[in-house]
Amino acid sequence: RRLFADISTTTGEFRTVTLEDGTHVHMDTATSISLDFTGPNRRAALLGGRAYFDVARDADRPFVVTAGPAEVTVIGTRFDLRLDDDSVFVVVEHGLVGGNSLRIDLTTCAARRADIVPGTDTAWRDGRLEVEDWSIAQVLTELDRYHRGLILLGDAAFGRHRVSGSFDLTRPDQAAHSVARVQGGRVRALSPWVLLVSPA
Repeated sequence: RRLFADISTTTGEFRTVTLEDGTHVHMDTATSISLDFTGPNRRAALLGGRAYFDVARDADRPFVVTAGPAEVTVIGTRFDLRLDDDSVFVVVEHGLVGGNSLRIDLTTCAARRADIVPGTDTAWRDGRLEVEDWSIAQVLTELDRYHRGLILLGDAAFGRHRVSGSFDLTRPDQAAHSVARVQGGRVRALSPWVLLVSPA
């Protein structure tokens, strides 16, 4: 994906860029974006990862972002867009449908709309992961996106325990320790790059 990108981030990196039209793009870890501003176009393609777009208003030149099969067209608004291997997720923070989200399953193409709790899905911009009743396995999968190695779950039953809280994405190793401790688990470093989370 990075080979086709005009702007990108590496694992654990956060970056903010300003496009030529004044649009601000806040990029999450391991994110790649291609751009097309030729002629009247204001187009971006999210090739992978997640980005928050604060779009400069221009009624004559709508801003178009594609992510997989999804296309978002706006004049001026703020929204969060995420492309994973199996889904596309968009959260509109400010606009006519502010506070709404839409998730598209890339396998079935089914779309599900939902209201969100303000800040929970965009906390990553502040380097935080906010979770409410997630399984340990879900949390570790998300933390692994920010870790420059691997975070492994050593026990499936332990991974089904539920947790809530706020975790530091800039220190995914420490966050993994915090998640494990909530349910009495532990984290062992198998190498400088590999962490194993399991019951105590």
